[in-house]
Amino acid sequence: MGCILKEETFRDQLLNMARNELVLKPRSLCEKLRQGIPEVHFDQFWSQMTIDHISILHARLKPTPEKVVKCLKLAEPLRLLDMRRKKVFQYFKDFIEQLGDEDLQKFLQFITGQNCVPKHTISVQFSNLSGAERRPVAHTCGYLIEIPEAYDSYADFETEFRNVLQSDILRFDVQ
Repeated sequence: MGCILKEETFRDQLLNMARNELVLKPRSLCEKLRQGIPEVHFDQFWSQMTIDHISILHARLKPTPEKVVKCLKLAEPLRLLDMRRKKVFQYFKDFIEQLGDEDLQKFLQFITGQNCVPKHTISVQFSNLSGAERRPVAHTCGYLIEIPEAYDSYADFETEFRNVLQSDILRFDVQ
């Protein structure tokens, strides 16, 4: 604010700031987006869109542990995995199933680069990383995660994945 706030003008100033931040600033971006949408779409699609439709679309994109686990696809068939890899894959699914909303979004951001349910499958491969090198490696362009097979317990697995989710490596500058 470039002025001193007074109790009697606070409401008006707050509304002015909200209008600038929520309406005016995004307006040029919205106009650019609109230029890329053919007119026929406005008549046939967007004109029929209701708040209920938008709510349904939002709910479909909102990640849940069940939706994310359904997206997982092993690079090799489960029946061909050795016991160690099967155990680690189960750790991976168990970890996803106990994630809360915020951590689940961070998890998806790490693997896919977005925080909503992906349209494509998430490929799961195993790596031989061990010791100090042991860590999950994500390839966001291909929705691929490489998980080390060298975990002896779920506690170790969970600790390392939680460390990834709590680190600053998940920040993407989108400005």
